[in-house]
Amino acid sequence: MADTRPHDLVATNVLPPRPQAEASSRRTRICCALFGHSAGIPISVQCGGNGGFVAIHHGRDERLQMVQKVAPDVAEECLSIYRSAFRPLERLAPARQSLTDDEFRMEMEDERVLKFIAADKARQTVALGSMATDLSAVPWISPAYYEARFPEYFERGAIYYFGSLLVRSDRQGGPWATVLLTEMSKRVLADGAIAAFDCCAYNVSVLRLPELIATVGHRLGRVETMELDSQQYFAYLFSTL
Repeated sequence: MADTRPHDLVATNVLPPRPQAEASSRRTRICCALFGHSAGIPISVQCGGNGGFVAIHHGRDERLQMVQKVAPDVAEECLSIYRSAFRPLERLAPARQSLTDDEFRMEMEDERVLKFIAADKARQTVALGSMATDLSAVPWISPAYYEARFPEYFERGAIYYFGSLLVRSDRQGGPWATVLLTEMSKRVLADGAIAAFDCCAYNVSVLRLPELIATVGHRLGRVETMELDSQQYFAYLFSTL
């Protein structure tokens, strides 16, 4: 049966890459559980406006927002970043790694998925992170598995799922991916939740995303990383005897 789970967590140039030859066709699902206190790091937000707007940071040169719904014009800007980020994976992983355009637009309006959006002083969107706070918003996973594995967290709705972590191509190599991931992790920690995500082998062995999440998490509190499962893809070449 074909694997129809889309949506890989992608952040380019956030850690020194390893040789691409290490990547394989294995799709690895990782769960990162964040425990403990926030190590004195305040979580200061200001609520207001429409669509569940939260101003996490608003500086002179940039701003970072958390929203439940994204305005259509901003969603289209985010879609352009999304397509550019995921296009390389189309030839690196056997499973579909991204949402369709329509699926992406629907997610931008889905209040079960928190969107963390960074913009520069010209109000141009430069980075996007998404995190589902309801497992029913992630159609390719099995909520029953998470209920059996983490019953206490599941009962209080405290299993969050990291989706995209995207940086505009001309702004990669800077702090944006880490900044977004830090704010997403603060939310997980503040709610006493578990953060889970899945990604292909390329993002594990080359972009090293599980390491990035753990590194950011350790700056905020205590982190335990658990690899939950893996799925491999096979091909059979037949010829006559």
